[in-house]
Amino acid sequence: MTKHVLVVDDHAMMRDAIRAIFRDTPDLRIVAEASEGSEAVDKALDLRPDVILMDISMPSMDGIEACHRILTNDPGAKILILSKHDTAGYVLSAIEAGAAGYVPKTATSEELLSAVAATARGDSFLHPSIAAVVLEAFRDHKVRKRPMTETDKKILDLVTQSYTSKEIGRLLRLSERTVAARRVRMMNRLHEHNVAGLVKFAVRTHAVSLDI
Repeated sequence: MTKHVLVVDDHAMMRDAIRAIFRDTPDLRIVAEASEGSEAVDKALDLRPDVILMDISMPSMDGIEACHRILTNDPGAKILILSKHDTAGYVLSAIEAGAAGYVPKTATSEELLSAVAATARGDSFLHPSIAAVVLEAFRDHKVRKRPMTETDKKILDLVTQSYTSKEIGRLLRLSERTVAARRVRMMNRLHEHNVAGLVKFAVRTHAVSLDI
């Protein structure tokens, strides 16, 4: 039975290359493409493909945030990350977002096809180089160094400007509960225990640009 794949990448040349890889694979068929995160969310929820092949760095909405939104609305969606980023921060953020697997863009065509096929079967898949990164991260306790998603950065920026969770939710089109949960998660990750701590972190690390 042919499995349907949605390809999400902001570079047309990359999408062309992926399409060429799938051309002679009858068991896997690309049914749609998207060039940025919000478009990916819309197409994923409309088409319900068997696998979503997702890039991370994209305009408007990054791939990790797109994972969050897709899986919130369709918990059964299977998302495989295909990214140039191969550091622990990105990998762990993707796994936390619910991605079923992670493949670097340096992988071979055969490795990519194997990863997509495994994801379509419902298996988890980590490319060997990515698995090594994850193991090393846990050994070195690097989880705290995960980069924030673009949405988390926007939330942190608004927190520093004294916006409430309800106001932030309205501005970013998120529920108040989602914003509050993300604030708590940021506090836990950064070992800050209140909003003042988040503000100090933002100023100290230049994580956001304060409008003052």
